[in-house]
Amino acid sequence: MPPVGAQLALDDYMPLYDIPAPYRKVTTLPELERLMARLGRAERVAVDTETRPRRRDLPADGRARRYHSLTASLNQAIGLSFSFRLDDSPPEGEHYYLPLRHVASTKQLGIEQLRPALDLFLRNERIAKVFHHAKFDLNVLRGDGFEVRPLPEDTLMLASLLNLYELPRVDAPVPASVRAEQYRRERPPLGLKELARRHLDPNADRYEHAIRDFREGFAHRYKVRRADVTYDTVPVDLMVPYAASDTRWTLDLLPLLESHADANAARLYQTERALIPILADMEYQGARVDRAFLERTGSGYEAELATGREAVFAAAGRRDFDILSTPQLAEVFAQARIPIEARTASGKPSLTKAALQGLAKRHPLARAVLDYRKAAKLKGTYVDSLLAKLDANDHVHCSFKAHGTRTGRLSSDGPNLQNIPAAMRAAFIPPAGWLIVMIDYSQIELRLAAHYSRDPVMVDAFHRGDDIHTRTAIEVFGATDDAEEAKRRRKIAKNLNFAICYGAGPSKIAAMSGEPEEACRQHLDRFYRVFGRLAQWKREVVLRARAHGFVQNLYGRKRWLPILKDPSQRKTKECMKAERVAVNTLIQGSAADMFKETIVQVAALLGDRRARTRIVLNVHDELVLYVPPDEHALVSEIQRTMERPSIAPTLLVPLVADVSHSPSSWKDKRPGMPT
Repeated sequence: MPPVGAQLALDDYMPLYDIPAPYRKVTTLPELERLMARLGRAERVAVDTETRPRRRDLPADGRARRYHSLTASLNQAIGLSFSFRLDDSPPEGEHYYLPLRHVASTKQLGIEQLRPALDLFLRNERIAKVFHHAKFDLNVLRGDGFEVRPLPEDTLMLASLLNLYELPRVDAPVPASVRAEQYRRERPPLGLKELARRHLDPNADRYEHAIRDFREGFAHRYKVRRADVTYDTVPVDLMVPYAASDTRWTLDLLPLLESHADANAARLYQTERALIPILADMEYQGARVDRAFLERTGSGYEAELATGREAVFAAAGRRDFDILSTPQLAEVFAQARIPIEARTASGKPSLTKAALQGLAKRHPLARAVLDYRKAAKLKGTYVDSLLAKLDANDHVHCSFKAHGTRTGRLSSDGPNLQNIPAAMRAAFIPPAGWLIVMIDYSQIELRLAAHYSRDPVMVDAFHRGDDIHTRTAIEVFGATDDAEEAKRRRKIAKNLNFAICYGAGPSKIAAMSGEPEEACRQHLDRFYRVFGRLAQWKREVVLRARAHGFVQNLYGRKRWLPILKDPSQRKTKECMKAERVAVNTLIQGSAADMFKETIVQVAALLGDRRARTRIVLNVHDELVLYVPPDEHALVSEIQRTMERPSIAPTLLVPLVADVSHSPSSWKDKRPGMPT
């Protein structure tokens, strides 16, 4: 945000800009009435919001500003753009920008002036609303009290389901460069401007340059950082083509994408669309966090870091270095005559976690550095980061991404709640008097591996309700009455089982189990002799992927791996990785789409019951809910819904969802529900 002096001077600084055709601005009530009349006649309208963080007191270090700018529920609309075509529209369509909150500008309407008309349009079930990344815009609009109906179209989600390399290009790429890009990157970027440049207009980003130049000039004039010159500072006339071109490309992109979607992609897209308002609500509501717990934990880590710092300095015999600086640390190791064998790609000493773990067995300095780094990461990445992201009601609002992974699995960031350590889950608490309830699919990926492979041992184990890791240990190593030996074998068997899903080899299994690598190689050989049908299935998956250049999961989602079709790439590291990816995608991708389907079904169940229970988080194969005292019985219905997705009747093994609860925190899991 520019300083007060800069704000007051904005009107003097804002020159008039020529707004290029076909873009128009709406800044008066008569213009608004004409726009709304035309919007009311359209069948399909592309909509977009331009935003600024709601908080205007953010520190200028960039981290807090970036979090607030990327979190929709913490953003405020500064303007809206609309694009549509009517029978009497020009061939290029109609594209409008409606400024709302540009600072120090009189060329705009207030939010209350347009609320009745805009609300009527956004709720109109007859008019399809098209967005690119609809979830973000839905939450920005919700912040001003608007609801969007019907279910939005989303070009981002549809694009994520297609092989974008098959779409016609307007930027005339060299075929060899496209092939190289496909081998290196399974899909091109999904950003609107990138898609528009490739498939609609090679100069689609032309107006970005004008905005960038203005922000740089403004920052230079008022001696502020460019990042602090938010978009509400940009003159309205300059903003019109920048904002309205976004909806123009969105409007044109949707039919192009629809024309390349097969029946499976179209069906998956309907699930993804249904998921948009559910994820938007999860983001907007947020997860409740115990601020006092974080502050206590942070103080504990401060003391641990102080002790750890002294331990590192004592082991090094010097104090004049930064423990978190790899170059300085490498110099300390060299002075202490500790050889570092691991190297980076550029040949410099590598002091990654894995490298330090290897050294820690022989050198106390490496162990001390590892301990210090662990405490520093927990404090910085989780405690400090979470505290900085809490809102006024001690809730954290992450961003869920339905398109973030190539398998289709949901991911999250800002913060990434998929990777919260077990100890830090104690910070996530339910509302007072409510329960936090976790419903987790039991061994879903191994059950899907059993279904795909039809391996008789695995199928039998799941039908009998055996612990799959114990059963594997017995099948591979034989039975034992020694409890400690049985525990050791089960640990190895667990790693062998997950080698199916993730393509782990002997070295990885050795690192996870603590067994010698040669022994793990022998274990893996025995495992595939016992589970012969599983090994055969994995080979068949790779052969089919080589023939077709893609794999397709149980829901019809495709993942394109064209490098597998090229015999000249067969021995490359990238090709061997693609072979592992092919197997993993069928298992993890089917689980991901099944989970998305069940989230939609659970949300529908809660809506039908008019329940106060709400979905809070998704973490891999676990659904986390807040449940009020009078709705405990509803949990069993949710559990049954999760165990009966559409593919359940076709599976060779049963699906099991385990329920646990806690009145205190996400960490304090107790099996079942309270009686």
